[in-house]
Amino acid sequence: MFDLLVQFLTQIGGGPGAPENNLVRFGLPAIFWAILFLAAWSRRREEKQPRESLLLVGFGLFFAREFFMFLHTAGKVLSGPVSSTHVATIEPLEHALAVSAVIVISAAFLRYILDKETLSHLYLVSGLAMVGIGVLISFMTWPGQHALDPALNFHNTAGGWSMHITKVVFIIAAMIILIRHKGWVRNVVVVALSFLLASVLLAMANAYTGRAYGDVICPISNNLHIWAVPIFGFVYFREQSLAKKKAERSLALYRGNLEKLVDQRTAELSTTNEQLLLEVSERRRAENAAEQWAVGMSRLNEISLLLNATLVPDEICKLIVTQAAGLLDCAAAGLFRMDEDGRTVLGIASYGMVEGGVDGLRIPVVDSPVLLQLISGNEPLIIDDVRTDRRIPESVWKHFPMRAVVGLPLLGTGEIQGILFLVEPQPRIWQTTEIRLLGNFANRAGVAWENAYLHKQLEKTAVLEERQRIAAEMHDGLAQMISTLALRNDQAAQMIEDGRTAGASHELAEIQDIISLAGSDLRRSINALREQPGPPCSLQDSIATLLRNDRRESLPELRFSSTIAEMLHLKPAYQDQITSIVQEALCNARKHSRATVVTVTLERAGDRYIITVKDDGIGFDVERAERLSGNHFGLSIMRARALRVGADLTIDSSPANGTRLLLSWPAVSERGAGQPIGRGMGTEDRLLAALDSEKGKILWQN
Repeated sequence: MFDLLVQFLTQIGGGPGAPENNLVRFGLPAIFWAILFLAAWSRRREEKQPRESLLLVGFGLFFAREFFMFLHTAGKVLSGPVSSTHVATIEPLEHALAVSAVIVISAAFLRYILDKETLSHLYLVSGLAMVGIGVLISFMTWPGQHALDPALNFHNTAGGWSMHITKVVFIIAAMIILIRHKGWVRNVVVVALSFLLASVLLAMANAYTGRAYGDVICPISNNLHIWAVPIFGFVYFREQSLAKKKAERSLALYRGNLEKLVDQRTAELSTTNEQLLLEVSERRRAENAAEQWAVGMSRLNEISLLLNATLVPDEICKLIVTQAAGLLDCAAAGLFRMDEDGRTVLGIASYGMVEGGVDGLRIPVVDSPVLLQLISGNEPLIIDDVRTDRRIPESVWKHFPMRAVVGLPLLGTGEIQGILFLVEPQPRIWQTTEIRLLGNFANRAGVAWENAYLHKQLEKTAVLEERQRIAAEMHDGLAQMISTLALRNDQAAQMIEDGRTAGASHELAEIQDIISLAGSDLRRSINALREQPGPPCSLQDSIATLLRNDRRESLPELRFSSTIAEMLHLKPAYQDQITSIVQEALCNARKHSRATVVTVTLERAGDRYIITVKDDGIGFDVERAERLSGNHFGLSIMRARALRVGADLTIDSSPANGTRLLLSWPAVSERGAGQPIGRGMGTEDRLLAALDSEKGKILWQN
């Protein structure tokens, strides 16, 4: 049985004996390696992977070795033994090809299984370097040894042993490296490498024993080498099959995902298309709304111009109802005003209503939830149909034919000026844009209405204020002059009775001067009433104009200076009082002081403004003049004027030392910069203060 097995192995693997015994040994592996080479070459064209390149080289080297040896063996069968020169070349070349092929294929599988390029490269370079050393040793020693002993076998030489040892070492190294990794590919590759390792070890044992057991060892060794080839082929083609199945699964999965993605994208595109259509529709609607809003705002601006063109309250009310109805194309409108007690609303204007509309209609606020809502919440009242919305009593909408109603409060500066209602005889759905537009109109109408009302109030108070100012002027000027005239006239009459004609003449001259001064003041007051109000004039300009108009060819010389850089503007009533005090001081200096120079200065000292009128005249005794006020009534007039505007007046003078008058007032007050503080407010001042009381400060108007 053993002999039969050896004979079978010999038929496949060859061995000692005739050369034709080795034709199958080299031909069969050559066919296997050729198939693997072609498969690797085809795959290499499809995939540019380093592993395929190495396998292509390894399979090619093995094919070259087996095909070369097949040709060599066939040549010996056909032509007989080859020459010694051919033997010296063929043996080292054949072993070098075999060892190189094993190293390249091992490196390729190391790269594929471990995916470590550096390790695979190091293994490949080291192995090929050892093969090169073996080839060098073989070509240096083998030709000479073969020439000396033609019967010497290459396996028993140093070159042969170096080739065998290199092959063993690198096969074992590859197996040790692969053994750390798991997987069927590793297992099969290790089995194939084990076959190659066993084959080379048997060849080394055969050489070591002097080929004593060559008839048995050689067929086994050669068959192990041959069997390793289909094992490598199984790994290669099985791996390709699995990769193909994996690719097919991936492709199927990708196709499924792609179909899902296409369906998803199709759904998304459909949704996006719907959204785009919706956005286009919304954009068109928004454009139409914006266009309507722009038209409404343009119309609203025109209405604002109409409202601001008049300050007559009745005209404003008529404009509000007519323009509001036209703005929203409503059939009718009504306007109510809050009564002074805030408990009742009074109808004051109507449009499009029969039987006088709401004019003169009084409605208690507590009896109407609608009015309470509008007044307390400052929110619009919107009713599309009064028959379904019961907030308006049936008696009301039957008396005033209405179906749709919208109401808004008209706000001024924080307070409700009135309530506006728009009425339609048929149900109507009020649009948000319409309500916004009407809200803008209500705000502007409320401000215009408040301005007209305030203007009317100011006109009334201005007349009263002017009367009070004229009365004050007459009291401070003309009344005191008449009183002084009466006193001086009595003194003159007494002097005539006593026979003091010289004194009486002096008194009469003084009386004449007082009459002239009174006439001058009276004419000035009349002219001031006749003149149209001019542009606002600063205090500096007023004093400079006063001095310029008072200059004469004779003494005294008048000088004016100001250390205040900005122009100081006061209320006209207060500024008139201050300039009148300065004018009276200049008049006294010119008439009584015998001065050569009179200096007027305006300055600021801390938080007060100060006007100083100083002359270099003869001066006078201030206390004595105060006691004899009948002779110096001008001092009392100046003090009265200063007291009226809340300023302090100080007169410093003594005989032969000239006179200095100081008039001062606060630089900053609640009324505004440089505004004097008087003992009492006028009617106009109180009205303006009340109008702005909720803002925490008082506004002062010129």
